[in-house]
Amino acid sequence: MDQRTDLPNSTEQDDVIISTTATPLNSNSMRNDDEENTTVKNSKVTHYGSYRQGNYMNTTPPPVGGGRSYRVWARSDAISQTTYALDVGARILTFYEEYFGYQFMLPKQDTIAVPDYLGSMENWGLIIQREEAMAYVPLETAEDFKEFVTMVISHELSHVWFGNLVTPIWWDELWLNEGFANYIANVGINFIETSWMALDKFVVNSVQRALEVDGLISSHPVYIPLSNPDEISQIFDTISYEKGGSILRMLQFFLGDEIFQKGLQQSIKDGKPLDVKRIMDTWTLQMNYPTVFMERKGQGIRLSQSRYLLDKTATDPGTYTSPYGYKWEIPFTYTTQKSKDFNQNEADIIWMGKDEADVVLE
Repeated sequence: MDQRTDLPNSTEQDDVIISTTATPLNSNSMRNDDEENTTVKNSKVTHYGSYRQGNYMNTTPPPVGGGRSYRVWARSDAISQTTYALDVGARILTFYEEYFGYQFMLPKQDTIAVPDYLGSMENWGLIIQREEAMAYVPLETAEDFKEFVTMVISHELSHVWFGNLVTPIWWDELWLNEGFANYIANVGINFIETSWMALDKFVVNSVQRALEVDGLISSHPVYIPLSNPDEISQIFDTISYEKGGSILRMLQFFLGDEIFQKGLQQSIKDGKPLDVKRIMDTWTLQMNYPTVFMERKGQGIRLSQSRYLLDKTATDPGTYTSPYGYKWEIPFTYTTQKSKDFNQNEADIIWMGKDEADVVLE
């Protein structure tokens, strides 16, 4: 028999069975989730679903807004290591409610720590995590691993809204789920601990990684039409996650924080995105990215753009064609020696258009 640590508000179940499903959920359909009946409304298609039975304990903090509960489940030997995951999960869940302007829609949100589980799965109402990714013990666990635990929880909880509540009709829009979660998780982390500088690290960890991979002739557009389920696994890659998140970061920059946030709230409530299609299509429907050249012209500077490739001699296999001739809508900002302003915002943007001639700055 396992030696169980006694904790308040803890329960224990037997017979370990974990199963994930991808059964379509229609509007107002019913399903059983963790032995609780949950009504799922306004859901066109599923993202993921799961149920849990097993010798797992849970600890429950005070209810989050509206009396809903956030619980963490783990083996009796590991439950004492999930106190931080429990606390930070409840805080991020509440933060996302405010940020997205939409209250958490289920009576509870569970996260279960499973030994030797590969990765994470943002199932509706029951997130499955690798046990090691939820274990943090103060004064014993490294600080950077605490940040990692926060990242994993923040990423998966963001899928409650973008992935579960709002779900693309088909997998060719995967980047809207995973690219979004890859970026917005850093917003959640920044809410928890600003000293980690998560939004700055995103540039190093995601933007630079995207530039590295997307500079190859073997890259692909963010959006790829998929006609066969066998093709789905191919787009769970750097382009969907890292480039997808990076262009959403760019979108936030040229819209501004307030409009970006309002746009997310509108998408959740109405399913209607802001009219930024003309700009974003140039970043999602063609692969690679532009190089911006600056050339002195008298007292001014001429800006021009061209497609960047790491190997300029590489032959394009023609797998994907660009509908825009590899030209982009580019939000350009700059600073000068006389005006060293590196805190640029949407008001400072100079637009370089895909259909326009070179831009001249006087």
